[in-house]
Amino acid sequence: MSFSASEIAQLFARPESELRERLAHTEDADLAGVCRVRGVTVGATREETLETLVASKVTDIPEQAQDSKSKPVVARKAPPAASKLTGIGNKLKSKSATGLDKVRKLAEGPGPVTATPESSQPRWATRLLASPHRAGDLPSLPEFTAATDQVGAGANPLLQAPLDAAGQGSNQLPPAPSGVSSEVWGAMGAMFDVKLASVQQNLVQLNSAVTELQTHAVHRAELATTNAHVQHLAESVTEVSRAAVFNDDRVGKLESALEDLRKRFEKLELKAKRGPDDSFKRIVFLGLPDLSYEKRVTHMTKFMKDKFPDLECACSVYFRKSDSKNERIMTNTGFAEFVSSDVRDHVVKQIEGNVSKFKFAIDGTEVPVRRARTRRATERNAALRSAADALKKLCEMDDDVVIVWGRGGEQRGIKVKEAYAFTQPSGDDLGQFTGEFEHLEL
Repeated sequence: MSFSASEIAQLFARPESELRERLAHTEDADLAGVCRVRGVTVGATREETLETLVASKVTDIPEQAQDSKSKPVVARKAPPAASKLTGIGNKLKSKSATGLDKVRKLAEGPGPVTATPESSQPRWATRLLASPHRAGDLPSLPEFTAATDQVGAGANPLLQAPLDAAGQGSNQLPPAPSGVSSEVWGAMGAMFDVKLASVQQNLVQLNSAVTELQTHAVHRAELATTNAHVQHLAESVTEVSRAAVFNDDRVGKLESALEDLRKRFEKLELKAKRGPDDSFKRIVFLGLPDLSYEKRVTHMTKFMKDKFPDLECACSVYFRKSDSKNERIMTNTGFAEFVSSDVRDHVVKQIEGNVSKFKFAIDGTEVPVRRARTRRATERNAALRSAADALKKLCEMDDDVVIVWGRGGEQRGIKVKEAYAFTQPSGDDLGQFTGEFEHLEL
């Protein structure tokens, strides 16, 4: 049978012979429990264990009568445990008697080392010796024997006993310490169950979380491999980016070339739709007087037959579309068309070589004779006029917009307050807006 702390205290209060006989009939497991409570070490054999327990016996204060003050009680000094005090005594022989007494007090049993009459004991000593919580284990200090008076040494049996039970793997509440009723001890166990329930639940959750973290943890080697893959991907992306820039540059050049080819094709397509430019075979008569079409043509035809009788040509007048009406109206410019551009050039050379001989006048009005303007030149002039109209809409005054025709070597274009807002380079280009007007288009 197992012993409680109170039963062990009562057992060791009996005479030595009765104690020896009772321990002799106690099972080994119970003897181990008694050794733990008494603070002694289990011997190598059963007989050694019995001798150690008997040696640690001290006699408790016998029960007093109700009038305890009538006579003092003297307790006998229990022999110290030989296996516990031998080493201590050898090391403390040179110490004073007072130091040796303090060491022996820590190593002796739950009873007082030397009892004095209750009236002569200090109040704190009386309360300490009468404490019901003088049970439990304390860890041994190096080269010292654990104190059997553990409550006096600072142990808390209300905390130590559940810890002992937990260390032994038991789910049962351990026996109540000496002086503590079973009802109070059971209530304390229930309180521990309530207090520790949430702790146990949190520990279960923590264990699950740790298991999950270990399952999904990335080890250092795997992380290094991943970093290597990421570095390789980064280098690949950089290489692809460089190739993309190179390809973009090539594509840009191809796009520019295609755009140039597209413009050329549009010009060729437009020329094919319009047919050949007859202006290369014509001379023009500028500023014809306000006469009928027939009279204008008659005067021009008579001039050509008088000046160039051996050349065949056809005379007519230019017409243009009306701005207000859906019809074409006659202009003040006439022309004479020859069979080829070479014949036209021959006629122009003679007229420019002798201007006075080839003067042309209608009813006293002199009409200049010039080389005909080509279709592209006409379109370029029309582009200048259209750009000027667009700029006049944005400027406060029309006089700020001036068309520069390019005579005298000056660049063709349009100036706004003496600054070019539209330029038209030489060649077939129609021109483009510049400066603060570069967002405009024809």
